[in-house]
Amino acid sequence: MESNLATQPQPKPSLNPLLFFISLLLLGILVLVANANFHFLNFKSAPAEVPQDSIKATISGFLDLNGVVEQAETINILARKKGIGDFATVASGILAADHTVWTWNDAIENQNYEIKAVLVKGSEAIDSSDTITVTAPAVQEELILNITPKALVPQPAEISGSFDINGYIPTGSTLTIFQTPQDSQLEQAIITGLAPTDKGAWVWSGAQSGKTYKLKAVLVLDGKTISDSPEISVVAPARNEVLTAHSQAKSPAPQKATISGTINLNGSAPYNTRIMVFQRLKGTNDFKVAQDNINPVDGASWSWNNAISGTTYDIMAVLKLKQNDGRDLDYAYSTNLTVTAAASNETLSINTAITLAAPPAPPAIACDSQADNDYKIKFTFDLQNSGQQYWLQIGTTDGGSDIVNQRINPITQSLQAQGGKITITTFTVPMGKNIWARYAYSTSATSAQLTSFSSFSKTQLFTCPTN
Repeated sequence: MESNLATQPQPKPSLNPLLFFISLLLLGILVLVANANFHFLNFKSAPAEVPQDSIKATISGFLDLNGVVEQAETINILARKKGIGDFATVASGILAADHTVWTWNDAIENQNYEIKAVLVKGSEAIDSSDTITVTAPAVQEELILNITPKALVPQPAEISGSFDINGYIPTGSTLTIFQTPQDSQLEQAIITGLAPTDKGAWVWSGAQSGKTYKLKAVLVLDGKTISDSPEISVVAPARNEVLTAHSQAKSPAPQKATISGTINLNGSAPYNTRIMVFQRLKGTNDFKVAQDNINPVDGASWSWNNAISGTTYDIMAVLKLKQNDGRDLDYAYSTNLTVTAAASNETLSINTAITLAAPPAPPAIACDSQADNDYKIKFTFDLQNSGQQYWLQIGTTDGGSDIVNQRINPITQSLQAQGGKITITTFTVPMGKNIWARYAYSTSATSAQLTSFSSFSKTQLFTCPTN
């Protein structure tokens, strides 16, 4: 007999409504618990957020060390926030040798710092470099340290380096290197007849160890000087010293020439920024665009191909921020670079957290009159474009302000300028001691915020006589 079980409908099991409700409730609780555990595990495994104002950054560079180093002497790197507090050691025990690399890994991103190198022997500070101001992070920052001569028997020593030659170089011109000893005003030609080759090498073997020399390279044509050549001051022995010569010769027929180089960008560039390079004829007021849309990264290249050979220009770089309304905001500036076309390997430095570039020259100091054990001095500084306030510092250490730390407003204090300069005659300093002076400026007449001021100028070292 054939079975009909496969074809007959089977009765459906009945479900108690109360049990159904309880099952749904338990299922919901399980989902909630699983979800909570998932988020808990995710929370536990996610790294804690680092506050934006405490992100670690690195500042690094190298030493330009000139002079005689004794045994057991090493280098310490000191830093402080710009204009705030005392210097603290951030790296120590560094080899005291030319071109030694130094690194500080605990800076804070986009913070401005003043940094210097100190030669030490044990706990004793022997000598110090000039102070530089940079925004973190930063690389390839040079600290120049000319070691003060010691009571040693002078030995024959070499000073060597390369040339940075800009401008039109006439056929038949040569280079002459001049030197002036620190204890003399007599300028002497030490090397003559050199080929005027950009990046060409030079060596002078007639120096004496521990002595300070002022050196410059001069372009000569038919017995006449045809270059503007800044001096450098070094202690022998020294290497990797760059002598610059800006040719003032004019090309017989005006020719287009190129001025080019790289960007030294310190700090973090905000989103939606770019770098623009501007140029103007030296002695004129208005800058014009030389190159736009440069990627805001350290080491970026820039080039301007429409310069005129033999003509001198001011060059500057600006970090531009594109705002939401489409307009550009000047976010940070480089210091002006003055160069004669043609020129290459020129560096424009921008610190992203400093909106005003440093004054291009340090203050001029003159020891005026003696008052007991002190000297009244004349502190003369250049007025800066749109400058409203000026911050003057004088100290017994490089970058120090233990003698003078004063902000002035020439307008409200009725200070008279002569030839674009202001001279302050009310400061006194101790006689017979090394003293350092520098200044910065702000385009605000009232702001006391450190961020409203430029970087400080280079320091001016001076000593007023004891009698």
